Amino acid sequence: MINLKLLIWVTSDCNLKCPLCNQNYTIITHLNYQMSMEELRHIIDSCKVRGIRFSNIELIGGEPTLWKHLRDGVEALKEITDDVWFVTNGNDPELVISLGLKHWIVSTNQCTQAQLERFAGHYDKIKYNPCAHKKVPDIPLPDSLPAICNVSHSPFNSSIEENGLGYLFGDVYYCNCIVALGDMTPITNDLICRFEDDFVTKFAEKKFDKPACQRCLCNDKVWTRI
Repeated sequence: MINLKLLIWVTSDCNLKCPLCNQNYTIITHLNYQMSMEELRHIIDSCKVRGIRFSNIELIGGEPTLWKHLRDGVEALKEITDDVWFVTNGNDPELVISLGLKHWIVSTNQCTQAQLERFAGHYDKIKYNPCAHKKVPDIPLPDSLPAICNVSHSPFNSSIEENGLGYLFGDVYYCNCIVALGDMTPITNDLICRFEDDFVTKFAEKKFDKPACQRCLCNDKVWTRI
């Protein structure tokens, strides 16, 4: 059985301006966005009523540590998951460590050496991402479908399959990368539904054969060719 993962876009704020950030489209489109606790509460309550529980929930942005409700949000989300985590640029190690998460990912290319050393005592919880940013292809790459999706497996255990869905403004997406590629790929009805709908069934089976997958940097067939 595939584990159900939810990626929640909580803020567009970031303390860096990486030119090749793969979330630039979403950040620019929704400048200064901060998810409210009221919206988060709606997500949690709706899931509890419907008996939906996630294997893990990833907070994304922007830089998740800049979400003004981070501490309260992490605590509240424990009602529908046993595992809240995020990818951080590592610029606030003290905050990340203080949250008491099971684990998190630090992008080493965005950290100073001093910041990396601050994380060093937490090897049991931390995973490093050393990959430099790459530019999303200007045109769809042929022979890249069906995609070999490197986010369809847990970053903490590659043998575990995950069905990763993206959430933004009340919509659930086929995956978070669909949102990030929204300026390049039409978001059609098969890629999106309202959160209140049966998104679990709608996205139960993924073949990773969508047009967006031809530009997605999480597709190994794309990543290795650019």
